Amino acid sequence: MNQESEIFKMRQLTIVFFDGECMLCNRLVQFIVRRNLKENIKFCSLQSARASSFFESFGKKQSINLDTMYFYSNLTFFQQSDAALEICSHLRFPWNLARVFKFIPQKMRDFLYRLLANSRYKLFGRVNDCQLLSEKESKRLIH
Repeated sequence: MNQESEIFKMRQLTIVFFDGECMLCNRLVQFIVRRNLKENIKFCSLQSARASSFFESFGKKQSINLDTMYFYSNLTFFQQSDAALEICSHLRFPWNLARVFKFIPQKMRDFLYRLLANSRYKLFGRVNDCQLLSEKESKRLIH
């Protein structure tokens, strides 16, 4: 399968792009996997070639920031706190209620997001080689 058809298939998906080296980000992937009952969310490390190609296909390759989680759904990219809140809307109750925090101004939400993102390695560490997802769950990863 060529790269263009792979990118086309990815555009039909709902994808969380995350820092694959961040322990917090990997734990968040586990959290989402276990609460996304429809199993419609896929996951892709920002460090992967697939993520790079995908962002490039939208003309966004230069804007990839490893300190930011991205959520792609319905041809729309969300980042930082908007991404987190949009992801919550795909989770089971009560986590889907977190979307009500959209009423907080985005600048304030993103400020808090960046505080955590900038210190995540110090607070949570980096991923080691242990397997974080079961074999069934890891099928939702885009390599």
